[in-house]
Amino acid sequence: MANNLIFLISGILSGCLITYFIMKYKASVYKESAEQQYSRFKKEAVLMKGNIAEKEKRINSLTASISEKEADIRNLQVKIDEQKESSEQQFSRFEKEAAILKNNIAEKERRINSLTASISEKEDDIRNLRVKIDEQKEDLEKMNERLKDEFRNLINELLESKNRKNNSFNRTSIL
Repeated sequence: MANNLIFLISGILSGCLITYFIMKYKASVYKESAEQQYSRFKKEAVLMKGNIAEKEKRINSLTASISEKEADIRNLQVKIDEQKESSEQQFSRFEKEAAILKNNIAEKERRINSLTASISEKEDDIRNLRVKIDEQKEDLEKMNERLKDEFRNLINELLESKNRKNNSFNRTSIL
């Protein structure tokens, strides 16, 4: 009878310890994975910000170029009055270049908008991952406390049961 009780107690203790170590391992693995994702998202965000800065420089350069081209077009329009035939061909060429540059600017603006939206999504993902990590930390702490409480209760019950049996045995042996 006492051997069975000892085996029962040792089995329960072993199960509790194994469960504790498994939960601790899973928490550390998940935490490492989430931290790696956070780091990767942060690096991507930094790269995207650098790309945006480069695109903004390019847009400024293109805008300056367009301003220069528009100034050229105005000068050509003055010359159109003086040399109508040759200036019409030049004007047509400059209009085509301006259209191409405007299309390029529109493409760059769409790309910037896309990158800005992507950065916002990544930042949201990072915030969500942080919240998720914090929630899982709280869950693990609660689970750990619950396991400790259950373990204490189990030990107390076993000790009470053993005390009752010892008291019963002592009464029987006294009589």
